Amino acid sequence: MRTQLSMLWGTVSYEFLMQLRRRALWVAMGLLIVLILYLQRNATFALLFHLEGWSHVRLSPGDAVVSWADEINRFLPIAVGILLADRFSRDRQIKTEELLTTLPAGQGLRLLGKYIGSLCATLIAPVLYYCLGVGVLLLQTQSLALLPTALFAFLGILLPGMIFVGAFSLTCPAFLWWPLYCFGFTAYWFWGNLLSPRQHIPTISNTILTPIGGYMSQGFFHIPAYGAASTAATALQGVESIVLLLALASMALLLTWGLLGWQRSRQ
Repeated sequence: MRTQLSMLWGTVSYEFLMQLRRRALWVAMGLLIVLILYLQRNATFALLFHLEGWSHVRLSPGDAVVSWADEINRFLPIAVGILLADRFSRDRQIKTEELLTTLPAGQGLRLLGKYIGSLCATLIAPVLYYCLGVGVLLLQTQSLALLPTALFAFLGILLPGMIFVGAFSLTCPAFLWWPLYCFGFTAYWFWGNLLSPRQHIPTISNTILTPIGGYMSQGFFHIPAYGAASTAATALQGVESIVLLLALASMALLLTWGLLGWQRSRQ
């Protein structure tokens, strides 16, 4: 057991550092954050600084933290998914896939370590951006009472969706051409999370299968957000959404483990 944990930790550390050192990770995240800030500058500044003339001015500081988590979860998961999608492809390009198969760690352990390490590294930029907004609100309120709400909003709204996105973005390109996956994933995000049912186009954006976190935001914090804005979501539905997202993420990893083993047995 201790040996397995040591091998898992070694794989996680390796994948974390490999992803963290990617220049594209920081460039892409930085450009997207700047673009989002520019396009939503009025609403973002109103949310963080409670500027008058905007609906955000009616929010309490705690509600503003939750709304800030909703804002981050609107577009940044797209970048997280795209930056994870080429992980298997890069292993093949730099000829490390064959080397990794010679290690004593099994296929499942390597896949889990790759997932945890690369996802944690990719989430550093969104987490720093989230903490920056929380810090701005803390400076204004001078109250540490915001911190528990900020933590719960991160765990309840941001993290489940990122876990879901990370699992599918890592595993699906193992069998698909990764640029095709990136295109399909981006289209899915807008269709399945941001498209309003009022557009009379079939969509799952008002169901619990929405990693954007609308059901968690409204169910846990009573803050209407994307995906659940048209429904009176309850806390139970928020829990159901989290359980479904985590279950599907686990299923994606397990299926990929099995398919990779099947592929290797046929070689």
